[in-house]
Amino acid sequence: MRELEYLHRLMPTRRTALTRFLAMGLLALSMACILTACQGEAPPGNSGSGADVLPEVTAEAGGQPPDALNELQSQARGVLAARLSVPAESLALIKDEGVQWPDASLGCPQEGMAYAQIITSGHRMTFRHGEDTYEVHTAAAGSSVEPVSCEGGSSY
Repeated sequence: MRELEYLHRLMPTRRTALTRFLAMGLLALSMACILTACQGEAPPGNSGSGADVLPEVTAEAGGQPPDALNELQSQARGVLAARLSVPAESLALIKDEGVQWPDASLGCPQEGMAYAQIITSGHRMTFRHGEDTYEVHTAAAGSSVEPVSCEGGSSY
């Protein structure tokens, strides 16, 4: 008889624990559904460089005249001109995409270098020289991180 009284007293405790467990599970499931619903689809045009492309595109397909470039675009063009050993004026900006780089390497890590593992806002700029196109990756305007010209994932 004492055993039955003991079990009878435990039943409400077990029900309460089970109710709490189920409530926590339901709450966790609800939060997962909400978070999943809040995530949008990946923006179109992601080139696979590890950066998320933002919707802004500021340059026209035909390229901008040199005097129409902003400071960051001019700086990026200068980096590419130095790499190619050509006059900066011979490079036409044809595309400027806002991106979120996955780290401070701007999508162009150098072997043996360490980079801050922080999402870095910036730009992927495409320039044309003759028939060839080249990319320059930058951090946001005002950043101390220098633009890099990179091909195949490593910087020049």
